[in-house]
Amino acid sequence: MRQESPSEAARWFARMHDDERTPADEARFDEWLARDPGNERAYQRLEALWGAVESTRNAAPIREARARAVEESQHSAQLSAAAGRRRGGWFIAAAAVVATVGVVAVQVMLPADVVYRTAVGDRRTIQLSDGSQLILNTDTVATVRYRLTSRTVQLERGQAHFDVAHSTLRPFLVDAGRGVIRAIGTRFEVYRQADEVQVKLLEGRIEVTPAAETRRADVAAGTTLSNQPARIEMTAGQQTALSASGMAPLTAVNVPVATAWLDGKLVFNDVRLQEAVAEINRYSTQKIYVLDGGLAEFRVSGVFRTDRADAFISAVSTSLPILVQPAADGAVLLAPAD
Repeated sequence: MRQESPSEAARWFARMHDDERTPADEARFDEWLARDPGNERAYQRLEALWGAVESTRNAAPIREARARAVEESQHSAQLSAAAGRRRGGWFIAAAAVVATVGVVAVQVMLPADVVYRTAVGDRRTIQLSDGSQLILNTDTVATVRYRLTSRTVQLERGQAHFDVAHSTLRPFLVDAGRGVIRAIGTRFEVYRQADEVQVKLLEGRIEVTPAAETRRADVAAGTTLSNQPARIEMTAGQQTALSASGMAPLTAVNVPVATAWLDGKLVFNDVRLQEAVAEINRYSTQKIYVLDGGLAEFRVSGVFRTDRADAFISAVSTSLPILVQPAADGAVLLAPAD
């Protein structure tokens, strides 16, 4: 087996963190990783260490490494292009980290787990330290965990939109209870309800691994997915759902409708009144209740603001035979107008 090369790994680390890297660079990088197991180990060790160093950039060993990097850069080859200078700086800094690994590894610490949450009706955008973006919808709780070889978001409840920064050896995982979604660099949404997890892929590719109980439900039901691998790959424009009944077949997702909430809107296209009311209720502390089963089956279409439950009530009461009745606790009751 060929000996691991920290300096070669550092050169690739510099190139893969360069904003001007090309698809050809990424293809050659993948070839280099596959050429020898030692290459992957050396690169993974460097990337894990660099991620840890970022969280403790002011620690004494890191300051010393940066100082040495600056000193060495003054004697490095002349690099006229800005991109070249950027790559050179990355390489020297990476090499300095490799050289001081014995000191740094003892002192650096990964970032602590962080819990993010939103209240009913709120929406929050979070920029993660790895460059990924997380947008939480109404009444959502998520915990972000960084580890040496992975980035994980535990979605406790609610809905989140993920725009994931690329990292070949540090996958981005979303644990939503009924399954785990794995992404390298892509854009997708996960909505965790009490009894179901919806997954919608907007760009790129992801892998969905159903939880053990979900896979058992597929096998017991004899569904078409029961004979497929436990890990399902999705491509852009697909969606699925995980529940106690198993994993739903992959279907097409309407991206504009699915992402309307990012602009504070809800789009209903011939949906049951009961379903539309349930969606409106997610965004408002003033709840709406449908009192009649037949009324619940009426169909609703339209675009509504998430913060205007009153506009929704006005629209459906105008277009449908509905009587609006206020309740003592502030709720709104929808009853048949007959």
